[in-house]
Amino acid sequence: SKSNAGQASRHWRAGLFECVRAFPGVLCFSVPLPCCGLARIWHRARLGAYASILGLTFGLTAALLILDTVADALVARQAQERCGADVPLGCPRDAAGNVGVAGAQPVGILVLRVLTLVLAVGQYLLLVRTRLALVRKYSIAEHRALSWALPLCCSSCTVGQALMHVDLEEYGAVDRGCQCQARGLPLVYTNDASDARRQRGK
Repeated sequence: SKSNAGQASRHWRAGLFECVRAFPGVLCFSVPLPCCGLARIWHRARLGAYASILGLTFGLTAALLILDTVADALVARQAQERCGADVPLGCPRDAAGNVGVAGAQPVGILVLRVLTLVLAVGQYLLLVRTRLALVRKYSIAEHRALSWALPLCCSSCTVGQALMHVDLEEYGAVDRGCQCQARGLPLVYTNDASDARRQRGK
């Protein structure tokens, strides 16, 4: 790795929106497959095991979707109980215009909403930790506040930028493949950069 040799890049080697040019690989990992994208970043930058990060990110995403779906189903059931099966036009609405949810919501729904928020914050913190780890590893000159703000404003953009930067730093070219695995690299974490390059060349 260039960073290990003391050759700091001092800047990101790819622009924030440059992932759209690396189609389909980087783009698909940035938007529809961010779990695989983060796992590939951590693995190829030798920050952690591919399978561990993939499991963590997939678990967070799946739990977030399940909780949100269950909460929405409970809200719909509450609306049906208050307004009948047909949910008439005269049914009470909340400030956001949702039918049949005016007034206090059951504690169960509130708990699910809070858990959903906690998981969403967890996803955001993982993105921030990834960016900060890359900034530190490759000695990138980026203000800490920016490292916290960008994942919040455009998470897919930061994933794409990180994917391209790691590939360029470690292998000299961007992998445009769209496969949910560490293609050409061992799935087991290794500190041996030369071994990783040899595996990549096969």
